[in-house]
Amino acid sequence: MDNNLQLQKVRSIGKAKVILSRLARDKNWAEHEMVELNVSRCYLKAPWSGRVAAVHVNKHETVEANEKVMNIVAASPLEIEFVIPATWLQWLKAGQRYTMKIDETGEVIEGKVDVVGAVVDPMSQTIGLRSMVEKVGTVLPGMSGTALFIR
Repeated sequence: MDNNLQLQKVRSIGKAKVILSRLARDKNWAEHEMVELNVSRCYLKAPWSGRVAAVHVNKHETVEANEKVMNIVAASPLEIEFVIPATWLQWLKAGQRYTMKIDETGEVIEGKVDVVGAVVDPMSQTIGLRSMVEKVGTVLPGMSGTALFIR
């Protein structure tokens, strides 16, 4: 537009060209403002506090709606899954206390069984248990350990 204004001063172009260039400039500015507004609305809010386990997109990358951006692992409570012999169901029930030594850190945590699985695996004759533990210290998702159930 600035060039067209200078050209108009020396009568190299008409008034219509200047008006069209001004309209083009205003249109580009409006589009720029719209993009700025959309960018200002871009933010990610995690559904819970935790740690980022994996990032699936890069900085400045365009993300489609409902596209996975990252995996967030909840900080606590930690869910522990056990696999036990099905014969232990003779004495092990929900509410059973245990201590667990974490292989990776040597840390010992305590808890109680919250859920006893509903189905015994017919091949291995095992069943799953689950427990939610609030105080986990330095235990991270994916670690393993050995549990001692108190009879």
